[in-house]
Amino acid sequence: MEFTKEELAVMRPFDGSCRATLLWELRQSLPDVYQPDVKRAMKSAIGKLAAMNDDEFDAQGLDTDFYHYDMEDYE
Repeated sequence: MEFTKEELAVMRPFDGSCRATLLWELRQSLPDVYQPDVKRAMKSAIGKLAAMNDDEFDAQGLDTDFYHYDMEDYE
């Protein structure tokens, strides 16, 4: 199961070093999200993360250094 660009974008600011931490941080921040599209992407990412195990998460080959990103990526 792959993540969409939108899901990856909402996960990017969080600690992606392990699935459990990323999942916890997304769940904690969800009540503070008010934009419907962002909330939908977060819920979808949470669902995918919850459905996979750690080995499947690691096999995704995601950049685990999410929180070191360049704001130019979003301009």
